[in-house]
Amino acid sequence: MSNKNTTFDFDKLEVGTSVEGKDAILSAQREEGEFIRATLTDSTGEIPCTINKDLIKDFSLVGVTEITIKVDGVYIYKSGIKTFLVTKLEKSDAVIHKANETLSPERIAYYTDWLKKVIETIHHPGYLALIRIIFTEDFVKKLCTLPATLATGGQYPGGALQMTATVLRFCAMVGCDYVRFENGIYSKGFDFDALFTAAFIQLYGNVTYYYLDEQQNKILKTANGLNSGYYATLSVELKKLIMENTLPITDAEFSFLLNILGSSVRNGRNGVQPVSAEGALLRAMNAAFVALDTYNSEYDRLTKKNTGDYGENAPYLYSDRLDAYIVVGQKKEEPNKEKGKEEGE
Repeated sequence: MSNKNTTFDFDKLEVGTSVEGKDAILSAQREEGEFIRATLTDSTGEIPCTINKDLIKDFSLVGVTEITIKVDGVYIYKSGIKTFLVTKLEKSDAVIHKANETLSPERIAYYTDWLKKVIETIHHPGYLALIRIIFTEDFVKKLCTLPATLATGGQYPGGALQMTATVLRFCAMVGCDYVRFENGIYSKGFDFDALFTAAFIQLYGNVTYYYLDEQQNKILKTANGLNSGYYATLSVELKKLIMENTLPITDAEFSFLLNILGSSVRNGRNGVQPVSAEGALLRAMNAAFVALDTYNSEYDRLTKKNTGDYGENAPYLYSDRLDAYIVVGQKKEEPNKEKGKEEGE
């Protein structure tokens, strides 16, 4: 006899458990004869599922990349594979954050502490006042729920906070090392106040650029963000803060910040070229973060697809985002039987 629950966590689900009315994200659909194989995800993790095509009455559920549904079913073990056998499904308006797509409280505190240390190093009164107005508890909470971008790096809720802290660290370390290892001919230092301020506030525009559409369980661009683009959205928000608070930042200083930001944010696709070393460095550090984050997220996704109770144990898989094959696993080689035979002789 199976156990029946109306709520459960995927990381605690046991074989033989039946469920009713479970909200989950349906993704990775693929057809296999009369069945659809897919993945179900909740806030604790993900499991494979099997759906008989005859159960599907709403065909808008079929073939989509991701959709939130409410399911009934039972977790079974068949042919050496654990799978959730779906007996009923329908659309759901539930909002679900994936387990591997949210920041832990410890990680949030780690990033936040680093940002506070950066603030203490800034001496320019206008830049410092601007950052202190921006860096509020409410702002940090918003960064914890927003992605850095939807198309490239830091696409999960909290990606905005991670990218802000990480890129600031990159700028501090690389900038200081560049100065330390100057060539004695033409190398020069940076305006670290301007560089750190630009790195700190570069994702401030995300607050009005994105919003959570609860019906689709997706983070989308606002009308303003869609029509104006990110750089214009960020510029307007910063100018508004400076004027409303009468901050001691001159037009020349503000335009310098805008050039650093315009040549750096969103991979520098804003028609703005860096006129300073600060802009060149921030652009490079943003690109480094995006490249590393994209590769690691794809490695994580393909590794999960490549191991466990489902997926082939291929040594490499193709990544659409990277447009390249990457190594995700390595089969253990069989012992050399001929060699073993020779050694035993």
